[in-house]
Amino acid sequence: MTCLKKIKNKHGFSLIEALIALAILSLVLTPAYMALLNGFKIFGNEKDYQTAIADVQFFYDEVNSKIRLAGFKDTEYIDTTTRLDQLPGVKDTAPRSPVNVLRVKDTYYYVDDGALNKYYDNNEYEMLENVLNFVIDELEDGQLITLSVTVEVRGRQRTIETEIYDRY
Repeated sequence: MTCLKKIKNKHGFSLIEALIALAILSLVLTPAYMALLNGFKIFGNEKDYQTAIADVQFFYDEVNSKIRLAGFKDTEYIDTTTRLDQLPGVKDTAPRSPVNVLRVKDTYYYVDDGALNKYYDNNEYEMLENVLNFVIDELEDGQLITLSVTVEVRGRQRTIETEIYDRY
């Protein structure tokens, strides 16, 4: 019975016990919280990076289908010495800086201010963000076009390349 009297006389924790428990709890939870925040940051970075890669693949799919429909005869590479507003069918409000341009029939693809753009029907559309480089290489026989897009997302770079062969 003396044990029960001792338990009944005790009315809770002392201030020192509560502070010690709080200190131990904070020592355990702080690293767990930091790990959780770091995991969310890594997940967000990876999500943005994978989105950029998927956008490049979408761009390649679109260009590939347009080239196959139009044929290689309606496809040309325009080097960086030509300004976009000097091209036929492009209105004066188009970007005026020298750019690498891929023309497929009446659609132009080019990089301006870190974004890959599409100019079609007198309108400009941004297709990809965070683009560092857009390279078009055509073989002399006209049977193959190699496209290369370099993207950078939060310091992480990747160059994705594709080859488009003539349909015949």
